[in-house]
Amino acid sequence: MSSNSVVSLVVYGVVAAFGVIINVLVLISFVRGRLASSQYSSIYILALQTLIVDVIFITIHLFYWIPKAINPDFLSVEGYDSFILHLVDSIGTYAWFHNALSHVFISSNRFVVLVFFERSFFTRRRVIIMAIVHHFLALTITLLTQFAIPCCRLSFDFSIFSYFNVPNGDLPNYSDIFFTVPVNTLSTVTSVVCYTTIFITVRRERTATKSMQISDAKRKSEYSYALQFASLAGVFSFCWISFRVFPFIIPLSDPNLVWVFGLTTVFTMVNCFMNALVYLVNNKDVQRNLSSLYGYEPTLIQPTTMHTVSSVGMR
Repeated sequence: MSSNSVVSLVVYGVVAAFGVIINVLVLISFVRGRLASSQYSSIYILALQTLIVDVIFITIHLFYWIPKAINPDFLSVEGYDSFILHLVDSIGTYAWFHNALSHVFISSNRFVVLVFFERSFFTRRRVIIMAIVHHFLALTITLLTQFAIPCCRLSFDFSIFSYFNVPNGDLPNYSDIFFTVPVNTLSTVTSVVCYTTIFITVRRERTATKSMQISDAKRKSEYSYALQFASLAGVFSFCWISFRVFPFIIPLSDPNLVWVFGLTTVFTMVNCFMNALVYLVNNKDVQRNLSSLYGYEPTLIQPTTMHTVSSVGMR
């Protein structure tokens, strides 16, 4: 194994381990504080199911794909027809499509809340239905692309530590054509349209608010959170676009550049813990629940308002 491969795997391992820890901490806070049963449970229901899928995806990286890249004999999996590898690939694919669709849901949510001020639309019942539809769509697309359609299922190339489509003879990549590319494109385009509209709307309102000499602190906060969620969508977009572009600009024959393919994997893992990190840094409920584990109540934390909960840590 080359020195570049060793360094790359160390980076992958550190990023994956950090991501698992961050996601688990936030999940502990959710469970300990029963946030999904709180008065703002509709907000936390969407977040909780996304956090669970994210931690599953990044755990696959940490405990299967990284060890397999280090030791090809790990779990005695041979070839891409292995049932174990196919199952792991399918779980990873489900997590990817769930993540892609989550950006459509969250950007649309932020659009309705910040542009039309319609928080009342996202009732607990409607959010539960949205979560069920979210999982159903991700599962359906996964079954079609990984099992039903003859070409080409998404898997992992351990030689370059990145993702690739397993070819099936000369068949066209129907999975890409009909599902993967359209879903990824929908996610990015929806995010760009919604967040661009949000930024324009909030900036206009801030200007109007200042002209009326009324405090715009609340809108500044919402604008800041919208920027954070837009950054999540930006990382996601880099992941799938780099997956498409790198094979055309990075020669596989150059061992000194092969590590660049792994950037897609690194940013995919970062994408899996950024949402949890936003919660950990900004959400007062999460901070308070974790602090109480050590018998410490932070004095700076104030009771959570509708504004704070509805703006922080959703994706």
